[in-house]
Amino acid sequence: MPSKDELAQRRYEHLVEHLAGLLRASLKPEYEGYYGQLILSAERLEELGALDDIRRAAREAGRILGWKTTTKLVRGRLFVLDEREVPQEIYLRASDTATARSTQPQSKLGHVETAAAPRPDDGSHQRPHRR
Repeated sequence: MPSKDELAQRRYEHLVEHLAGLLRASLKPEYEGYYGQLILSAERLEELGALDDIRRAAREAGRILGWKTTTKLVRGRLFVLDEREVPQEIYLRASDTATARSTQPQSKLGHVETAAAPRPDDGSHQRPHRR
């Protein structure tokens, strides 16, 4: 029977493989592996395990893909980002794509979701008491 340490190592390796798959899926082929990012919700983080292990596994998964990986926890969500310097050719390609999208008529863009303004965490966002 495997020891507790062996089981923990296997779980960690599985987490790295799982996150590497998610990172790969986040990539757009036209950017040739650059501009990678993954955002894990608080609920998803809870499912995956301890935050320190997830961050460490995400950085290792990024290294497997050749990323310069950074993780940032913002309002309960974990952002996994590739911060490598982007080659000029790919930067221009991404800029052209973004410009083309922003100049299309609204009807061609389809439904665009917008995020609500973030609320302060100091409790001031609470609704007034109704009588």
